[in-house]
Amino acid sequence: MAVGDVVNGFAASTTFVDFQPAANVEVAILSVLGQEGDVEVGLYNGVTYGQQNINSSSGNTIFCERFMINNTNYLRMYSSGQNGSFTGIQIK
Repeated sequence: MAVGDVVNGFAASTTFVDFQPAANVEVAILSVLGQEGDVEVGLYNGVTYGQQNINSSSGNTIFCERFMINNTNYLRMYSSGQNGSFTGIQIK
């Protein structure tokens, strides 16, 4: 992949999905989509998982906290019900 390429993925129900870029690659996660209460997302380093639950009063939610990931601290996503997804762009 190259700088500027779009990256995205899905977390099927009751599964963890880790998106770990290759060494020396950095990605900006631009949005995470999921059903309220079903999807958690956060940074993961292979040991520690800092999670954020998707919550809102509307039900279907776009979690818009943008964050950067790399090979050391990467994206972990979990869905306990409805499928979740993420999208971003490679920046390095």
